[in-house]
Amino acid sequence: MTALFPPVPFAREAKRRADVIAKGCNGIDFIDVAEDRRTLSVYFFLAAPRETGHRHYRITGGTRVRNLRIVEVRHAEGDDPQGRDRLKIVVDRAGDYSPYRLEIIGVADFDPLFSSIDFNFGLAPGMSVDLPAPSAAAVAPAGEPDLNYLAKDFDTLRQLVLDRFALNVPAWTEAHIPDIGITLVELLAYVGDQLSYYQDAVATEAYLDTARLRISVRRHARLIDYQILEGCNARTCISLETTGSADLGPFPAQSVYFTTPIATDTFEVFEPIESGEIHIVAAKSRMRFYTWGDVVRDLPAGSTSATLVDEWLQKTGKRRERKLAALRPGDAVGPVAAG
Repeated sequence: MTALFPPVPFAREAKRRADVIAKGCNGIDFIDVAEDRRTLSVYFFLAAPRETGHRHYRITGGTRVRNLRIVEVRHAEGDDPQGRDRLKIVVDRAGDYSPYRLEIIGVADFDPLFSSIDFNFGLAPGMSVDLPAPSAAAVAPAGEPDLNYLAKDFDTLRQLVLDRFALNVPAWTEAHIPDIGITLVELLAYVGDQLSYYQDAVATEAYLDTARLRISVRRHARLIDYQILEGCNARTCISLETTGSADLGPFPAQSVYFTTPIATDTFEVFEPIESGEIHIVAAKSRMRFYTWGDVVRDLPAGSTSATLVDEWLQKTGKRRERKLAALRPGDAVGPVAAG
């Protein structure tokens, strides 16, 4: 027979067991299961109870094999080499490998804690038979280190690590920069500095009032179903009109600026969006609509075409050119008046 539950009460309180025996009370010590997986040898602290029957014992539990019925309960004498007193309990069929519980019901002088015991009818294939290791003596937890939680940058973190080393490794006193210890300390301080910056950045961008990045503001607005469009600088269209018929330019775009009227020494300055050269064509300064005899003050909204009045431009010498000959597809023209 294999002792699945040895007499060492590793799952029970040893002090209570000694107190129970000292008071003359009885209890279940352990159980042996025979190879047929039907016969149980129940060992007790003291002598096995004599006047007991089937009604005083109950077996519960099991997964695949349940509701085991006890068919025999007898006092076993003389066949134990160590002379231990025990009972033989035989059940109607073999149990499985899951946990079962044996309970003693209605027997006097039995301690309530030791009136039941868990066991099984064998070990499943591959299951270890090693007993659990005895619990190690409780070790007092080490005290929490006195950390400076205000250390956030490289210098303070470096000093914090050096102070900790001085406490844990007092024999290490090397302070030269080429030392591998100092190198590791500064590496840790550098990583801590980066993590600290990342934490501050995340905390800043987590709130709409403190967010500094446009993408963070857009994400906050999206949570309340508000769409923020892409922003752009203030811009306006400026129309230039020449006083003569000569073209002006070209001018580098970086050298041309436009200002609003000066009032109380404040004004706005606008820079051209174009990055190339600026050409001012006299023929495009002012043009007129040809109204075909009607009165036209403006074009209806959505208009895509109109008739312009052309004219001859006097050039140097006897060569003349048409005013509208300077227009190209995509050109922006100045004010257009009704002709």
